[in-house]
Amino acid sequence: MAASTTFAANGITLLVAITIKSAIYTDFAESTKPLHLSPFIARGEAGKARALSEVKDACKPEVRSDCDVTIPESFSGFITVNKVFGKHLFFWYFPSQENADAPVVVWLNGGPGITSMLGLFWENGPLQPKRRYDSCIPGCSTDQSQAAGEIIPGEFEPRNESWTGPFSMLYIDNPVGTGYSYQEGKNPRKMITQDEYAEDLYQFLEQFYQLFPDSSRKELYIGGQSYGGKYASALAYRIHEAKIRGKSKLPLTGIYLGSPFFAPEIMIPAQIDYLYSIGVVTRSQADKHKADMNAVIKKYNAGKMGRKISTETLLGKIFFKNLPSNDNFVTGEKVDYSVTESIMASERVRQAVHAGSLPFHAVNYDVHERMGFDYLSSTRDKLGALLDTGSYKVLIFNGDFDPVITSGAVEEAVLEIPWLGHVDYAKQSRQMWYWPTKLDPVGDFKLFGFYTQSRDLCRVVVHGAGHHVPHDQMSISREMMEQFVGFGCVFTMPF
Repeated sequence: MAASTTFAANGITLLVAITIKSAIYTDFAESTKPLHLSPFIARGEAGKARALSEVKDACKPEVRSDCDVTIPESFSGFITVNKVFGKHLFFWYFPSQENADAPVVVWLNGGPGITSMLGLFWENGPLQPKRRYDSCIPGCSTDQSQAAGEIIPGEFEPRNESWTGPFSMLYIDNPVGTGYSYQEGKNPRKMITQDEYAEDLYQFLEQFYQLFPDSSRKELYIGGQSYGGKYASALAYRIHEAKIRGKSKLPLTGIYLGSPFFAPEIMIPAQIDYLYSIGVVTRSQADKHKADMNAVIKKYNAGKMGRKISTETLLGKIFFKNLPSNDNFVTGEKVDYSVTESIMASERVRQAVHAGSLPFHAVNYDVHERMGFDYLSSTRDKLGALLDTGSYKVLIFNGDFDPVITSGAVEEAVLEIPWLGHVDYAKQSRQMWYWPTKLDPVGDFKLFGFYTQSRDLCRVVVHGAGHHVPHDQMSISREMMEQFVGFGCVFTMPF
């Protein structure tokens, strides 16, 4: 706390602490309702809406010495995507502070049902969970030593390097019900479809560009991770259709898909090959698992599973279980969703982002369950159609330590995308992607990964990364995105 004086009696220390903490949030005591921006946009008051959406962090270092971190300039709130059903999507937008003309990059996490604020705090945003940096002095206990490096629940700090800088990052909680996004009334029981979440995201973006009209002159890149790759593909195709009909002017330039689950009918059976190659399963186990998976997919395609099958029921049938980590097989690190939830649900952040008294769901299991029918749907055809236009750059990447969305599974799916460059891509060889290190730009090169490029398709395997590529390899993932946006794919500096 700010007060450094120690009071010895009558609990004055506690009183001072409570007083200071209360003062931090006094300005927001009246704000109990979420900030809905669509009514302002509909009335032509985008400027007012934009001003209201500015994130107002009550905890400022220049005011309180106990506030050592300030939230960067950003905007947040709710956009209504369906007035009839009362559906509202929450967003948090961080304009680039380095480049006024930086592309707008949409980030969507997957799950399904996982908040995109996971991407903000765990992966590539300007803020990250705060850790203890206490040094263990001689004679300290083992427990004290282990405290160093632990995450402090509900607290955050600046990330030294992030995607916000070269890009203006837009994080959207999708589908409705995820994170702070919500639907009015009782929890709906209807199954969520691909057309539904694509339409919701499309309606969101059309209003977002009215809210930030200057963004119309900047490139727009839509992307996501894991199941978010399916969201991004479906959304990009919805925008493309609208542009063809002259109904949209969204400046869509490219699509990027990280560890994407976009062709489950191909990727699920192929997953086991990675586990076999590293010795986790025997050949007979692998063959049986693959046969079982193909049987599940065949049943789904034949319409014998019903439209109301739950996601958890499907997961119990399709993915190999008992892995040490579903995120990074080598490091064993696992994402802790409660960390993001503790930050977003904190009083400080809740009030700053205009969420009112809404609950926050880092993982919404109701949404998760209602996407069972969509789970085995594919967006291969939509990606193929987008590639065939020649109008959009497409990046598909994954980490080579990902045991779930494996390199082989992604590659098998890419090879089955129906597009005009299919044969050309299949003939290409994988190239090493490396770059000079900062310490020795002449003689020391670091392996970043491997890549293949064919026409507008850039395929990258990031070395040393698991399922959450930016979290595991921040610098490399940022370099990958900058090269993709600038040149259409990654490349190795000639030497």
